[in-house]
Amino acid sequence: FQSMAPDKPLVLSGGAYALAQRGIAYVFYLHSGGSVKVDLRGTSGTFTAQWYDPRTGAFRSAPSAAGGTTPTYTVPASGDWVLYIKK
Repeated sequence: FQSMAPDKPLVLSGGAYALAQRGIAYVFYLHSGGSVKVDLRGTSGTFTAQWYDPRTGAFRSAPSAAGGTTPTYTVPASGDWVLYIKK
């Protein structure tokens, strides 16, 4: 995480904050829940994704994504969530 930097252009739609080390790892904080459409164009390969629940410290799996795409993710329950996408 220490190599990540704020990267708002990665959020194509939705109310999320973004940190990234482009092509390697991405973190999106959805402070009000909802959905986020992320920009993985300009990357290649397959990325795994997980939801993190800051209230419980638990992780939940999320659909993987392919580089070169713009996937949309929707939080699994109400509240704020963190989406972690990595290669």
